[in-house]
Amino acid sequence: MFKTLALESDAPWDATALTDLQNGYIDEAWFELKEGTYFSFIRSEESPINFLMRSVNGIGSVLTVVNTGGTIYELGFSIKIDSIISIGDTVYFGSTPLQVGNVTAISTNRKVITVDATAGPVPSPGDFILYAKNQQAESHGVRGYYCEFTLTNNNTQPVELFSVMSSIFKSYP
Repeated sequence: MFKTLALESDAPWDATALTDLQNGYIDEAWFELKEGTYFSFIRSEESPINFLMRSVNGIGSVLTVVNTGGTIYELGFSIKIDSIISIGDTVYFGSTPLQVGNVTAISTNRKVITVDATAGPVPSPGDFILYAKNQQAESHGVRGYYCEFTLTNNNTQPVELFSVMSSIFKSYP
């Protein structure tokens, strides 16, 4: 799992990461200068979304579906939803998952999520609900046996790049 990229440089760069299993990217604006090195997490490009990845989790069967106005729906559950779900995550339903939309609120008792269903169809009571983490916010990195990085800099002034580093770890799926 390739998690981060660090550049010893006098400016940040756009980066793409290609592995034998996934692709990823870093926008130059996401780099932060820390102790003289530009550092950022690698975001994976999951399009279409891979429902087998750890960034996708099931909630359970929806108990109630309430339209609170326009495309905003409250999905109620009989169980308390785990704390991993966040505002901005994308909600899906069905055996061939259909995208509903993004989570806009989570109730304090963690039994109701509010979803903006602009993106697609609305589930019915009894449908199984799952969600995918926001790729830019969660930055799970990219999985693969090797990784090829391509760095691009559109700066009109000369820019030096001294070294490129990456944080990696062995993935145990």
